[in-house]
Amino acid sequence: MRKFTKTIAIILTAVLVSCAFFATFTASADVAATTFKLVATDNGDGTVTVTAAVPAGVASGKLVLTASDKLTYVAGSLKSTDSGYQAANDAYNQGDVAGQCVVFADANGYDEGTVVFTANYKKADGAEVTAADFAVNLWNLSNGAVRLATQKDGDVDAAYVPAGEAPSEAPSENPSEAPSEAPSEAPSEAPSEAPSEQPSEEPSDAPVDSSADVSDDTSADESGDISGDVEYILGDVNGDGNVNNIDATQVLQHDSAILTLEGTGLAAADTNADGAVNNIDAARILQLDAGIINEF
Repeated sequence: MRKFTKTIAIILTAVLVSCAFFATFTASADVAATTFKLVATDNGDGTVTVTAAVPAGVASGKLVLTASDKLTYVAGSLKSTDSGYQAANDAYNQGDVAGQCVVFADANGYDEGTVVFTANYKKADGAEVTAADFAVNLWNLSNGAVRLATQKDGDVDAAYVPAGEAPSEAPSENPSEAPSEAPSEAPSEAPSEAPSEQPSEEPSDAPVDSSADVSDDTSADESGDISGDVEYILGDVNGDGNVNNIDATQVLQHDSAILTLEGTGLAAADTNADGAVNNIDAARILQLDAGIINEF
């Protein structure tokens, strides 16, 4: 009887180990599939157009593209998606990452294949260009609440299309649904000059020193307004210590009545202190994440 019980225990242990391995493998496969699809297309006129599309389930993200010395960025060609809200910086330079940057967010998420990055580059005379001439050292994708994947999970899916050839599966530039409401005005404030120093923190989710010095009362009334003073970082809506595209998504979702921000989250979301939390605040958060502004 003891020998039989021992045998059963060994079998159960083996089954549990196998299940754990399968679950780990499945999770890894899911992360690997959650990445940008980058396509560099040779236009045949000495220029290359690069696009990046998102997979399904994405509500916000960030991408910084760097090209080799065989290519020169065509000034003014960078753009992001027309869906949702976005910020584009063609001279991103944070920490040890520099290049062309887009940050984007949509309260309702993006259709699979939505192009969120487009930029043109001029080839050097006689240069032979491949996908290896483009590097994405900083990227992340989220579902609006948590990160789905970042550069720590690996490289983006990249392909190079020579002149005269068409990509086998071109992403759609126009998502099937347009945003219900476009921003009515630009953010009310913009810095007069670019920051003189680079931040020492990691460039992907650098915390911002925009905190309010206050007491420990964190109660909120029925409208969600703070009834006492609290500590928070301006723009850090989810309270994780960072100001990034996830926070912008939650502001847009609050503005669209998909969720309701309360307490410190509501206070942190009002980045321009006008008493309202809306798409203007989301746009300012995206600009901060993209390195266009360095403070609120």
